[in-house]
Amino acid sequence: MKFYYLLLLSIVFISCSSDDDMAFEDVEITPVEIAKGNVFNLDFQPNTTINSFIDNEDFWLFFVENTWQIPNPPPEADVNFDDDFVIVCVDHIRTTTGYDVTIQSVTEKALHVEIVVEYKKSVDGEIRNTRPYHIVKIPQTQKDLKFTRIGL
Repeated sequence: MKFYYLLLLSIVFISCSSDDDMAFEDVEITPVEIAKGNVFNLDFQPNTTINSFIDNEDFWLFFVENTWQIPNPPPEADVNFDDDFVIVCVDHIRTTTGYDVTIQSVTEKALHVEIVVEYKKSVDGEIRNTRPYHIVKIPQTQKDLKFTRIGL
């Protein structure tokens, strides 16, 4: 009887183990660019690198009006939060121009969505405070977002 009990348990454990994560093929997501530039609100605190997302209209409107502070947002800034998230990547304040932030890729993986963000200095620039940023929107997901930083 013990033998049958162990056999039944082993069948249950084997059938419950899942190779779903191994079978999932990565899917590249093409983000829609909302804005990219070098003069993000210099007064915005904290003065640290920010990689984040916005998933509701109230926070997005607050962000556009009080944080981003641009008078005329581009048409892409009109976001339907039933369908999309906004990804915001902002560098800390730099004392010269020539720095750049680029969302290189967005990839859906088995357990999360990976967002690869490159921070780089492409050229020596003039002495002037800048704060490079890149803002995109991607389709909604129930998976966690994982930011991977490359470069500086």
